[in-house]
Amino acid sequence: NIIFILIAMKIVRFLLFPIAIIYYLFSSCRNILFDLKIFKSKYYKIPNIGVGNLSMGGTGKSVLIIYLVELFKSKFNLAILSRGYKRKSKGFFIANSESSAKLIGDEPYQFHKRFPEITVAVSENRNDGVKKILKEIPKTQLILFDDILQHRSINAHLRILTTTYDSPFFKDYIFPVGNLRESKKGHKRVDIILVTKCPKELNENDRYNFLKGIKLESYQKVFFTKISYSLNIYSRNKKIELLSLINSEFILVTGIADSSYLLDYLNSKNLKFTYIKYPDHYNYTSSDISHISKKAKNQIVLTTEKDYWRLNPLVENFHLYFLPIKMSFFSNEEKISFDNHLKKMLN
Repeated sequence: NIIFILIAMKIVRFLLFPIAIIYYLFSSCRNILFDLKIFKSKYYKIPNIGVGNLSMGGTGKSVLIIYLVELFKSKFNLAILSRGYKRKSKGFFIANSESSAKLIGDEPYQFHKRFPEITVAVSENRNDGVKKILKEIPKTQLILFDDILQHRSINAHLRILTTTYDSPFFKDYIFPVGNLRESKKGHKRVDIILVTKCPKELNENDRYNFLKGIKLESYQKVFFTKISYSLNIYSRNKKIELLSLINSEFILVTGIADSSYLLDYLNSKNLKFTYIKYPDHYNYTSSDISHISKKAKNQIVLTTEKDYWRLNPLVENFHLYFLPIKMSFFSNEEKISFDNHLKKMLN
């Protein structure tokens, strides 16, 4: 069966190859026009950091944005500007008490719920978004651009590319054969490459081999990170220890690109659960809630923080919790080096 699947995958890739060539030519021509300054890229005086990737999701951009907010929120009046992927609205919005995941997108809404003290805005047109943020929130001192790498109409002061350790951009292929949004050469436009979701143990030889694949430019720096999960799970007004579930089963629900790390973590704790998986950025319906409810009965339903804020408004008759995730470095020295490099480049 495995051999049959591998052969089928190779056939599909072969059939999709002409489409990939067209996609590659289109994205490459567009980048060339920006490089030649035929297409204009706007530079703003206000300090800003752009976070992006070359792959189609699942590389840890949101976790990095959260890290950056926690790093800078005490020093700057912060704003996050996002496209608001898969939202049910158009135009510019600043998140407020009337906002929802459907209105502004699940990730911006997650940022807003976690950091209500900062400005979270969405706009398809990033330049228009910046202008309106500066007009409506003139005290803004630092803007974080979420998913900016392909939005070249803005020339960010500092650009960070996220790529996973297990599926790095340099081993991938252009869409639809692979998951790349543009050529691998796009990594040359960034200042920092952040390797995410690394294994818990990472030796110097592992790092060296990975760096050989990237082919770094002289101006670039690479940092290796891992993800870690909280020891507690949370609902809107309650917190309990994750390991309190050790003697009971629960339901796990996710709508994210890559749930393998979460599954590995829960399994490593010897927890028993039934898993219900939905596509990335999934908009849950009443029938989905009914299905989850029937599975759950009196059991706890655990989900990701991003999914929690999409599910919570729809939930009435089961106990919904989320497990927070964060980005961490392999040593305090590496964390300090990363933090100081960011601060230096923003000065």
